[in-house]
Amino acid sequence: MGIRCVRWLWILLLMAGVSWGSTTAVAAQSTAVSIADYWQILQATQAEVRRLEDTPLAARSGALEAMTARLEGITAVTLPDGRTIPVHSTFLIQELHAPDPDLARIEALLATQLTTWANWPDSQLNTLDEAALAKIMARPEFHYETPEPTALQRLWQDIRRRFIEFLADLLPKGDAGVPLSDVITFFSVVVLVLLLGYGLRGLLASFAADASLSPGDDLAGEVLTADTALQRAQQLSMGGDYRAAVRYLYLSSLLLLEERDLLRYDRSMTNREYVHSVQRHPRLAAILQDVIEVFDRVWYGFQTLEADEYEKYARQVEALKHQREGK
Repeated sequence: MGIRCVRWLWILLLMAGVSWGSTTAVAAQSTAVSIADYWQILQATQAEVRRLEDTPLAARSGALEAMTARLEGITAVTLPDGRTIPVHSTFLIQELHAPDPDLARIEALLATQLTTWANWPDSQLNTLDEAALAKIMARPEFHYETPEPTALQRLWQDIRRRFIEFLADLLPKGDAGVPLSDVITFFSVVVLVLLLGYGLRGLLASFAADASLSPGDDLAGEVLTADTALQRAQQLSMGGDYRAAVRYLYLSSLLLLEERDLLRYDRSMTNREYVHSVQRHPRLAAILQDVIEVFDRVWYGFQTLEADEYEKYARQVEALKHQREGK
């Protein structure tokens, strides 16, 4: 075996290792080209990719398809000694076939591959080395078949490609622009944050509704007011049910402020929104904030409340009655 042939064999082995793990398979007719022609094809592909870097995304598709088809058609190379060995270019094909291919990355991969070929040191394998190489090449990772994408997968890839091309048309052209992949990632994160915020708001609103009045909360048919809620809290505290008493004191506070037109009592509002609605009265907002914080710990956090702690909470609620609108 000539030295040059051995060098080519190792280079192609490296290419096969790089190609391993690709998830895109293309049905192509088996075609063998000479090793010299193969390297010329890679050099031409590199030059074409470099040229396309300054071309709009919409205008690249034809050239990219041609390059992909050319590489798909090469499944083996013929060495000068007449031997034919397989070539796996699926990794490079996958990069070229992406909806928004990173041409700079592809050009760098081709440059590395061509540089490795040009600078590969001369070496000579003996019989034992050849046997070891044959054993390595017989491993399962070098003999795999990637299933072709299903019709649904191809449809999704086409939709994604068209969407990216649509966004590319909306963005300003030029090398100084933000990469399209970063723009898509940014908008995806924004949408995710909005969805999470909407869901969290709904959860908090459900908490507020749970703490608000229910159809069974009226007293003998009487509509619950700030005074009746306060009386109900006193009855419950005398019986030792401080948790329920805290709830009625909380409701009494909100109803009292509504009766004074300082806030609007609404079951869909959160506690944070209640505090925000009275921010124009700093002292009142501070007292209401304390009332709400204790209520949250006791009602939602199931914190145990002793008699003296309940009395302190009742005095906080009583302090709301003495607040004037201007304070």
